[in-house]
Amino acid sequence: MTEALALEGKVDSPLTVLPSPEIIARSPATFVDYFRIKIDPEKSKDTDKVIEFVFTDQENQAVALHVRRGVAEFIPEPFEYLKGADYVVLLDGKTWASIYLGTSDIKEEIDSKHVKITKGEKEDIVSIFSIFDKFDTTKNYKVPPLKE
Repeated sequence: MTEALALEGKVDSPLTVLPSPEIIARSPATFVDYFRIKIDPEKSKDTDKVIEFVFTDQENQAVALHVRRGVAEFIPEPFEYLKGADYVVLLDGKTWASIYLGTSDIKEEIDSKHVKITKGEKEDIVSIFSIFDKFDTTKNYKVPPLKE
């Protein structure tokens, strides 16, 4: 029914239904894994870095992403991984949810002290995050609304 109404221009049908911030905050490591699909292969083609996320509200659970040559690999146990972390950030699930959903960015969260850097430089971490696509809610429709 929603599809038919969207085709008629009576409702806007979302292409992607995002999880709520609460769902992300409860399982932030899962959404670090999902974040890897947002990698921009062109922007990351010359990158080979590991960024480790430590979730302070999840008993300091650590996971990582290895960003290299156009892909981002999820690392569920960074301490066992063959390459050590180039960057380590401490944050809570709520902050990660905000970054993941695009309601804030890593620079804002570092500046507001919601993200603490324990390894690496702020500018480098901001640069790494810039190679991931940002979710744009204005482009999240299967059928654009009809213009009257």
